[in-house]
Amino acid sequence: MRDLDHIPAPHRQQVLTVHVSPALRTIVAHLPLALEVHFWLPAAGRLPEAVAGLLKATLTCERLVLAGVEEAQEASVEVRSAECGLRLSGGELDGGLEGALQRVLTGVVQEEGMRHTLVRLAVIATTASTLQTLTTHMLATYDLDKALHMTLSGITAGWCLAFNRAIIFRHDADASCLVGHAAIGPASAEEAHRVWEDIEADSSGLESVIGLYSRARLESPLQHFARQITIPLTGGDDEIADALSDDAPTAFIDAAMRNPQLARLQTNGTFVLAPVRAHQRLLGLVFADDLYLPHGIDPVRVQQLGYFIDQTALIWENLELLQQQREFARRDPLTGALNRRELRTRLEAAVDHASRTGTPLALLMIDVDQFKEVNDRRGHAEGDRILQGVVAAALSVTGADDFVARYGGDEFVVILHGASPNDARVAAEWIGERVRQRLNVTISIGAASAGPDVRTSAALFEVADRRMYEAKQAGRDRFVD
Repeated sequence: MRDLDHIPAPHRQQVLTVHVSPALRTIVAHLPLALEVHFWLPAAGRLPEAVAGLLKATLTCERLVLAGVEEAQEASVEVRSAECGLRLSGGELDGGLEGALQRVLTGVVQEEGMRHTLVRLAVIATTASTLQTLTTHMLATYDLDKALHMTLSGITAGWCLAFNRAIIFRHDADASCLVGHAAIGPASAEEAHRVWEDIEADSSGLESVIGLYSRARLESPLQHFARQITIPLTGGDDEIADALSDDAPTAFIDAAMRNPQLARLQTNGTFVLAPVRAHQRLLGLVFADDLYLPHGIDPVRVQQLGYFIDQTALIWENLELLQQQREFARRDPLTGALNRRELRTRLEAAVDHASRTGTPLALLMIDVDQFKEVNDRRGHAEGDRILQGVVAAALSVTGADDFVARYGGDEFVVILHGASPNDARVAAEWIGERVRQRLNVTISIGAASAGPDVRTSAALFEVADRRMYEAKQAGRDRFVD
């Protein structure tokens, strides 16, 4: 920060803790002429907020030039251009930095409507630029979570809309509710101030924020809290109902929270809710607020937020459809198990991980006993139900990293990460018992574990497959390891 020594020591800390919003700094950057700013400051006591803010703006914005700082009984500011000047004091400094800057632009920039035009131009220009950057990156990713994180980055970025907090709730149509999914924002006023300080010091821009994306970075206190919020869509009379009744973002000013789940966010009463819809289908809801700022939310920012939401909705819908298609391509349409091609890819990755980390890994090879006879005797529809039931039984023993695949016909593969040979035996016995009781058929299972003698996916599969045939030759309805 330049010329900090010109600020009297009693006022330095106050000036340092003031933040100048990116929108205001952009407005100043678009001024058609440079302005000289002269300050008269009292020797002690707090400065009016507008004076402290103008001091900070003068020290950080290129189009404002510090002309001098003098001691006086009462704080006042004079702003001069090459053509005219304006002095603000007393009640003219009420209304904070934004109010003071509006008076300055009205008094010093003589053209009628120029101030209003500058404000709108600054916000719209930065929004359009940021939205273009985000859209380019969102279209280049196949990861919906990453795309949604980019949306939140634009809503909260200092280069754009600069909301303190932004949260995306995803719509669960089956449960008829909104579920907290992703969030960006500080968890305290102190953290918010550090963010603003970083914004003022960092010139790397939005590209760096996008480049630093990782799921680990998203595990913030705010996101953890947001994911605990589930909002039932009951059709009641509250903020959610009001927001969902309109396609555009809805701003709530000094509102008393009526929705108990939304109230958990502990807003200052001023916030925005924006439904995310694509072809009239509700995808989610965006919440944004300025919890740590004293002023209200400018209508221009609310309008610009709508453009973010419209673009996000289209990309969100396309990525969901793409994910569905990719998921269909990986799975067997009858049973929902992974298909043979996906099995090959994941099995190689699992064996490689086990080899590098020394983590146990087990593979179960399952075959339905005398399935052709069962199919002929009980019919193809019942045969399909049996295959689906075998997969359901296998899935009942799997964890988050495990998977079940259909190798072909009535043969299935189960991969169990972290499973010892004994764990594999317990899982196999459980699957066999469940199939026998619920489907009235039996299965033969062979098992293999990765280790010094089984180092490749091909070797692991070969061992399990051989043992499965040993189980069938030994009389079926058994497990061999």
